[in-house]
Amino acid sequence: LNINFNSTLSPYAIDSKGVMLNTWNHNEGGDWARVTAAGGTATLRLATKAANMKSLFIKIPTDINIQYDLQYSKPGLTNNVVQALRINGNITITPKWSFTYVTGYDIQSQKMTVTSFTINRDLHCWIMRFEWVPFGPAYSRRYSFFIGVKADMLKDLKYKMQNSPYDRINF
Repeated sequence: LNINFNSTLSPYAIDSKGVMLNTWNHNEGGDWARVTAAGGTATLRLATKAANMKSLFIKIPTDINIQYDLQYSKPGLTNNVVQALRINGNITITPKWSFTYVTGYDIQSQKMTVTSFTINRDLHCWIMRFEWVPFGPAYSRRYSFFIGVKADMLKDLKYKMQNSPYDRINF
């Protein structure tokens, strides 16, 4: 379990409209600093390795991260709170095949966040990848296919096919 906290403090005062003034907050009757942002993240990592697997159900290396984010901001008079739950992971199906996923849920807006699925295949000297973003904001939905040489000297030898939301625009 990994837990992180952060905060941002401002020593400057704000007026009745929320505009920052060029004077110290404590000179205007406030505290020595105002909290303008604060947040925390808790991440739980669940992983198995091929050498240590004793489970009857999971026979392949798996890496799963579950993350909860809470962010607060109040630069002026109004505050904003954002909460999200995210899950991402990698499943190594075989030594040459892997599957990666990223998804989440925005608790405030009660909507899924951008979700993506990626399948990778190691073809010895080549690499093949297919990525699909099925839902999220309309501008982020897409798919792509890539195959290319691994060697840096031949990295320009590749084929990439992709679709994007901009392909669906009718003029």
